Amino acid sequence: MDDPDHVDWILQAATEYAMKHNIPGISRQLVQGVVKHIIPAIASTNALIAAATANEAFKLATGAAGHLQNFMAFHGIVTR
Repeated sequence: MDDPDHVDWILQAATEYAMKHNIPGISRQLVQGVVKHIIPAIASTNALIAAATANEAFKLATGAAGHLQNFMAFHGIVTR
C-alpha cells in the first residue's frame, strides 16, 4: 500500500469523514499507519476465525473428533 494515489484517496475520504463528524487529528501518517498495520490485522483475524470455524464444521460433519471440546491458541509471528 505504498501507492501515493491510493493513500491520497484514503486520506481525502478520511478527512471528509472527520470534518463531518468533528474528529481532529487526521494526517497522512495516521492514514498510512492504519492501512499498513490495522487493516492487515483485521484481515488475518478474520482468516483465523474462518479457519477455526471450518475445522469445527469438518469435525462435526465427519465425526473425526469431538467438536468444541478442545482449545486453540494462536501465537502469531510478525513478518515484514
